[in-house]
Amino acid sequence: MYIIYLCDYRMTEELFRPDLYSLDVFQTVAKLGSFTGAARELGVTQSAVTRQIQALESRMGTSLMDRTTRRVRLNAAGESLLATAEETLRTLDRKLEWFAETHLGKAPSVAVGFSHSIPHAHLPGYLKQFRRIEPSARLCVRYDSGARLREALLEGELDLAIFTVVKGFPRELELLHSFDDDFVVVTPTKEAPDDENYRNSWLALDSQTNAGKLLRTWIRELQPNLEPSVELNSFDQILSLVGLGLGSSIVPRRALRLYGSRLGVRVVESKKSFCREIGVFARASRERQTIVEAFVQSILFGWKGGSRAS
Repeated sequence: MYIIYLCDYRMTEELFRPDLYSLDVFQTVAKLGSFTGAARELGVTQSAVTRQIQALESRMGTSLMDRTTRRVRLNAAGESLLATAEETLRTLDRKLEWFAETHLGKAPSVAVGFSHSIPHAHLPGYLKQFRRIEPSARLCVRYDSGARLREALLEGELDLAIFTVVKGFPRELELLHSFDDDFVVVTPTKEAPDDENYRNSWLALDSQTNAGKLLRTWIRELQPNLEPSVELNSFDQILSLVGLGLGSSIVPRRALRLYGSRLGVRVVESKKSFCREIGVFARASRERQTIVEAFVQSILFGWKGGSRAS
C-alpha cells in the first residue's frame, strides 16, 4: 500500500526562503565567529542577532552552527548555506550598483587591484586612457599580494586584478587581457660603498610572490649559487636601493621610465633575458558591467591574447 502525502507548495516554499537581512546577519556571525562581535558590527543587540539566527535555523529546518562559550563554528549545513548567502548577497550588490548607475545617476565605479610586483611606471598604461574617456567614473585602486587579489576577486571585492600569469589559477577566474613584460639587469651608476658585501649584493623580489618565484627559477639556471642578500616586495623599492649603490638586480624595463637618469642606475644588456606575462583577471561571468569592459578596452599595453586561466 502506498501512502501519499499532500502538502501546500506555498508552505514549503516559505519554509526554505530566508530573507536577505537574516542571511546578512548569518554571514556576519560566520565571518566573526561570534554573536557579540556580529552584534557590534551590525549595530544591534546580541539578543537580536540570536533571534535572527534561531529564526533562520527554524525556517531552514536544521541547525547551522555549533555553539560554545567561546566560539561559534559552522557545521556542514551552515558551510553550505554560507556559500549560497555570499553569492546571493554579492549578486544583489552588483545588481543594485547597476541600478543606481543606470537610473539614479550614480557615477560608475571600478575596483582594480594591482599586485606588489607591478611597478608604478605601469599605472599610466592602465589608468590614464580610462580617466580620459570616463572622467566621471570612480576608480578604487588597491595594492596587495597576488594571492590576496585572487581571493578578493572571488569574494566580489574587486572587479579586476592585475598580476603575473602562472599556471594553476582557479577556473572561476578569466584572463581578459595580457602583455609581455621584459626585464633588464641594473647596477648602480655611482661607486658602491666601500664594502665588498655591497658590491656583490643581489637584490631580489620576494620569493613568495609569483613573479619572484619565476625570477628565482630563471636566475638559478644561469647562476645556481647566486643567493639574494635582500628580498623586497616591489620593484620600485628594489630600484631605489640599487640607485643608492646597495647592489644590483633584475627589474622590468618599463619600470625605469618613471625615473629617467636621476635614479642612479644603469642597464647591463645581456644575451639572455627574462620576460613574464602580466594578466588582467576578472571573475568568469557572462555578465560584466559596461564600465568594467570600458576599463579593459582602455588599457594602452599591446594585446597579447587571452583565454580562460588554467
